[in-house]
Amino acid sequence: MKRIIVLRRIFLVFAVALAATLVLAGPVHATWQWVHGHSGHIEYKDRYTNANRFEFGWGLDFILNSGTFNWVHIAVPTIASPTQGARYVKVRFYTGSVDAWVSAIHIYDGVNKVKVLEGSWSNGYKTVTVDLGSVRSFTYGLGVSVQIKAGVESMSHRFIFVGAGANFVKK
Repeated sequence: MKRIIVLRRIFLVFAVALAATLVLAGPVHATWQWVHGHSGHIEYKDRYTNANRFEFGWGLDFILNSGTFNWVHIAVPTIASPTQGARYVKVRFYTGSVDAWVSAIHIYDGVNKVKVLEGSWSNGYKTVTVDLGSVRSFTYGLGVSVQIKAGVESMSHRFIFVGAGANFVKK
């Protein structure tokens, strides 16, 4: 009988400790919001042929004309709250060769440009993380604009956009 009482007390202490941990920990305050690549919009319609642009279940796929540049704009679902914001934004894409590359990623809050990241990403699948430097609220919607370029070499100028997302956290 003493053994049952001891086991009940141990169980009670364990249950109280578990409940206290769950209550005091609170909810998780980080949420990645993603949008699929086929939601991207190509800015200059005359710099690719319609026969070379496809929106598939797995992304936006097109071939940029040689010697041109373009922009792909992606609207990321946004938690517009003064108590939450994002520090990291990710873009996942593919380029068909070293002669097709992403040269810049711009992050917007509505019409306000808040970050510019320049580089040269090419030749395969890449995931680029843009660090905004601190947790920033997005009042008017988070937009991602990706500048792409195609050289003049006889290589693939194919681009695939898989998706873009932002990690929203409590400020």
